[in-house]
Amino acid sequence: MNKATRKALQKSIKHWEENLAKAEAETLTKNDIGSHNCALCARFNTTEVCKRTTPKGKVERCPVAVATGQANCDGSPWEDIRTTVFYGFKQNIINHTKRELEFLESLLPEGD
Repeated sequence: MNKATRKALQKSIKHWEENLAKAEAETLTKNDIGSHNCALCARFNTTEVCKRTTPKGKVERCPVAVATGQANCDGSPWEDIRTTVFYGFKQNIINHTKRELEFLESLLPEGD
């Protein structure tokens, strides 16, 4: 994982720490979980979905897509959060948010 991707992942982790606090306070909204608030999406969803091509022609993929084998965070705990927030199933939101945070943390290289 290169430095810029690591930084975006760390920023996404911080965002999900904030989302967990909002979930615990019952203030997490649809706006908080969207791709427009995700540093990984900002890095990898520019002209292609979940990947980018560097100026030298190297293709880099979003670490979430690499881990799940799917695009758009499909296959990650985010899917459960989306369902919970969009359809109002609040009873599981804290658990799902914790799972997303743990999932993102698991993508960091060892030693980070």
